Amino acid sequence: TETRSWFHLNLPRIVPTKQLTRLTIDHGQFPFDQLIRLLRLMPHLSHLTCHCRRITADTAASIKRSKSFAVVSRNNGIRHLNIRASESVESAKLLLALCSQVIVVFLNIPWELTPEMIRYVLAHNEQLN
Repeated sequence: TETRSWFHLNLPRIVPTKQLTRLTIDHGQFPFDQLIRLLRLMPHLSHLTCHCRRITADTAASIKRSKSFAVVSRNNGIRHLNIRASESVESAKLLLALCSQVIVVFLNIPWELTPEMIRYVLAHNEQLN
């Protein structure tokens, strides 16, 4: 928790987070709660590339119910989303739900997860239209 607190409190002092338009997280163990906190600091982000951490459906549902998730999903302007998910599609689904204004999605997932992810993306697309 000390590292997390330092990260949240000091990052805006080191990097002009409000000016950033692109973010790449290439760390498969980056926690979703930290990603949500980070996205709150970057209101002008339009491109997100993320190597997703494996999560369960229950964890994803819990995260979706959080106030922070609701605020970020409503206010972020991410239009281009590049998702790397190596073990499950729950994290990719959560990222899609978080980025409600997304226009372009690149999925880098194992072949066996492709049908489930395509079904989700198509259903997600119908909800937006």
